[in-house]
Amino acid sequence: MSKTKEIKRERFTVSEDEIEDFTGSGPWRINGKVYKWVDEILGHSDGELTTVITKRVSDGKHFKFSWLYSYSQNYYYHEDWDEVFPKEVETTIYE
Repeated sequence: MSKTKEIKRERFTVSEDEIEDFTGSGPWRINGKVYKWVDEILGHSDGELTTVITKRVSDGKHFKFSWLYSYSQNYYYHEDWDEVFPKEVETTIYE
């Protein structure tokens, strides 16, 4: 049985009113701090799910939040922002 070290992650909520355009590419000013767009990950749930990766300018921490464009053509924003850690992965391609 292996023990994995639990990484403490920062988490906070940002209301839809605070972020204004969550489908845009930022930057966003939240609680006096600037968050810049870094990347996005597309997926599927009950529609097209977009997970946005941001970087807080003041300390360089990365965070993710998600929004959904549903099959019923409505937008849904998830208010939780969770700290994430970038991990570089080497990919080998054979031609």
